[in-house]
Amino acid sequence: MKDFSNETEANLITEYAAAEKDGDQEKKTALMDEAFTRMTAYLDGDLPVSEDESPLFFSFIRTFSKTGRVDLDMLAKRAEAKITPVLKEFDKTVGYDNISSLSGEKIEENIAALERFDRIDPFEKQDDRLVYPQFEKALAVIDAVVLTDGDQPAEEQESEKASFKETVVETAKLKAYLRLCVYAEELTRDVYLNRLQFEIEKALITLFMMEQTTDLALGKNSVEDVHAAFEELLNLL
Repeated sequence: MKDFSNETEANLITEYAAAEKDGDQEKKTALMDEAFTRMTAYLDGDLPVSEDESPLFFSFIRTFSKTGRVDLDMLAKRAEAKITPVLKEFDKTVGYDNISSLSGEKIEENIAALERFDRIDPFEKQDDRLVYPQFEKALAVIDAVVLTDGDQPAEEQESEKASFKETVVETAKLKAYLRLCVYAEELTRDVYLNRLQFEIEKALITLFMMEQTTDLALGKNSVEDVHAAFEELLNLL
């Protein structure tokens, strides 16, 4: 029987949906066992879940809340009760409403779409032009960053800059994933790209603009606030 202990909650959701579709009872049992272990750890305080992570963990709980296995279904109800206050705080932070009313099918649909969108490289170029022009300003900021002193070989400087860019993108993708897995409306590519742009710009502001970072922490966190702060960052280049 496959060991799912190292899989993310998102992968567990996807694997369970596939096992149900294929009628693979052995796989379903293994997944339910892992869900039971993980939710027990969460309820015991051994598996912390941050506010940012709460929508995805809520999706995970919902997926395993109606399996027909009584002990797991009861455990899921307790886990959902525990995470609901955290989820409400997340709702306030990002402006989502009624996350708890989302169906399991809608959550699975969102995760499937996000897995497709995750393959997108926001800085992909064709004929030396960005495929997604909305990321042009973010790329300009990243390209202007000096991460090392001038004594390092050019190859090392370029390698560090590439690593920095990859870290920014992967962090932004994770943030976008955690928020959009509970998106109530149709999750299109444009919705994903707009959220990804927001998260990349916010990450760069957090790294380079202390005053604006403080404002964001105090709640000035709307799309307009982030874009305005990002324009300030561009003007500093």
